[in-house]
Amino acid sequence: MENKCPYCNVYTEIYLKSDSKIDIEQIDYSSTENSRLEKDYKPLKPNLFICNKCELIFSEFWHINFEEKYSGIVDELYINQIKYKKLYFNNIIKKMKNELTKDKNILEIGAYYGAFGSEVVKHVNSYTGLELSKNATNFVKEKYKLNIHNTTAEKHFKVSPKYDLIVMFDVIEHSDDPKKIIKLCNDNLNKNGILIISTMNMDSLTAKILGKNYPWVMLMHKFYFTNNSLKKILEQNNFRLYKIKHDTRIISIGYLLDKIQIHFPYFKKIFNFIKKSNKISEQKIKISFFDLNIYFSKKI
Repeated sequence: MENKCPYCNVYTEIYLKSDSKIDIEQIDYSSTENSRLEKDYKPLKPNLFICNKCELIFSEFWHINFEEKYSGIVDELYINQIKYKKLYFNNIIKKMKNELTKDKNILEIGAYYGAFGSEVVKHVNSYTGLELSKNATNFVKEKYKLNIHNTTAEKHFKVSPKYDLIVMFDVIEHSDDPKKIIKLCNDNLNKNGILIISTMNMDSLTAKILGKNYPWVMLMHKFYFTNNSLKKILEQNNFRLYKIKHDTRIISIGYLLDKIQIHFPYFKKIFNFIKKSNKISEQKIKISFFDLNIYFSKKI
């Protein structure tokens, strides 16, 4: 099995070999894989390749346009969990305290249902969000009255002013062209502008131990990064990576049990019994396996 690197155009090595038989129509593009929770399901895994030249890891589906698929997403599970998402993003905002000031104009690419935007807007001069899901865009406009646009970054940047800070949380791995989006961000940041990206680190011990069973290896993720490969892409597009912080998730116990159940369905009966207690199910929990990172870079 062989595939060429989308950027170096050289043949690559297999990084993780899948035993799944995949129909492209099976891909669930919603953030929370909500359709998977109501039935026994073995997660489908793509074949992953690695380029020995640039170190980029990518899915066998890298060449298929995913971004247009996100327009129809309706993610009720995410909406039900939004109070925990807000707690999570408030924790990220604390980690961004040196980057957030009242004179900053901030753009979020991939605003989804507004959990970050509705919190960060209190700390900056102005907030703008971009979101491909029509349902999520309408939700944010109606619930939070935020300045959000149902469009791509490429289209938005053709008419937008420049920003002081651009953020992408759990977005770059879904992108059809991560290098292009990073270059667009550089072109549309003011002098000394900041780009903040969160994604998984495939060099982490968790990712290495779990291999193809790593939960973040999923059909809707096209590109995977290590600290070094992402640093290379940033530097190629005139960014200096100056800080990396671990990304700690804040979720409900019930949600955690649902996510575990996807990968270990034989615990389903026990988990469903535990979830009957709302007192337990709705308890928040902080969780980190030191495999998810937040990358801070400055335009140079």
